[in-house]
Amino acid sequence: WSYATLGLSPSSSLLSSLGRRAERVCDEFKPQHIANTLWSYATLGLSPSSSLLSSLGGRAERVCDEFNPQNIANTLWSYATLGLSPSSSLLSSLGRRAERVCDEFKPQEIANTLWSYATLGLSPSSSLLSLLGRRAERVCGGFNSQNIANTLWSYATLGLSPSSSLLSSLGGRAERVCDEFNPQNIANTLWSYATLGLSPSSSLLSSLGRRAERVCDEFKPQEIANTLWSYATLGLSPSSSLLSLLGRRAERVCDEFKPQAIANTLWSYATLGLSPSSSLLSSLGRRAERVCDEF
Repeated sequence: WSYATLGLSPSSSLLSSLGRRAERVCDEFKPQHIANTLWSYATLGLSPSSSLLSSLGGRAERVCDEFNPQNIANTLWSYATLGLSPSSSLLSSLGRRAERVCDEFKPQEIANTLWSYATLGLSPSSSLLSLLGRRAERVCGGFNSQNIANTLWSYATLGLSPSSSLLSSLGGRAERVCDEFNPQNIANTLWSYATLGLSPSSSLLSSLGRRAERVCDEFKPQEIANTLWSYATLGLSPSSSLLSLLGRRAERVCDEFKPQAIANTLWSYATLGLSPSSSLLSSLGRRAERVCDEF
């Protein structure tokens, strides 16, 4: 956990030695030890060996009734970040435990749990989803910008609509903390509403648009494309100033555009009945030529 928190990787020999030792003493691991170990591997972008992963998973099942919300959320987040699915029995155990301690979940634990299920392409049980939704409403005043964006993104990715009361609570909270939104938060929030076929309130849309203008120089290609796609999908035009800023930003980072970002950007302009500037159109065309074999 210390290496991961410092953003430093242990040497491969130390990592290997610690991994082997962890396997031998795995039956002594408590929930926090399991969660912290998995979180550390995931944060460092390193996969534990299959045997260690199996040992930790088996131990997690045996002590699952001692997991607290942070242990649950961090464990699920670690699997999702590593692109690995926990066993069905572990997933079931963690889900049941989450239901029992749901009233103790904090905003980040709610958001990370939902994000993990969505990233793994797995739906939580209807009972867990309902409990997490109600808990989210009660603690919505503690949600930060990333919690809001990740929660909405999770529902949209799973193809599930949050309750109208939760959507209203998250939208109201988003307005209040809009000045903390970064480009990814903005793009993911707009993408979520558009994917769910729901329009954000005019005041939220206005707040997100103004914030997007202020941080436009930090937008990455996918964030540009997703933002434009969201407006177009909702049948709403961004302000002329935001459209101009996104267009200029797109020109500057055009060499990083992937095929989907190119296609979605052009589709958005066409759907909105708006012409991109000749310089942007030229830049996107040249980029399309270079990556055409990936289309």
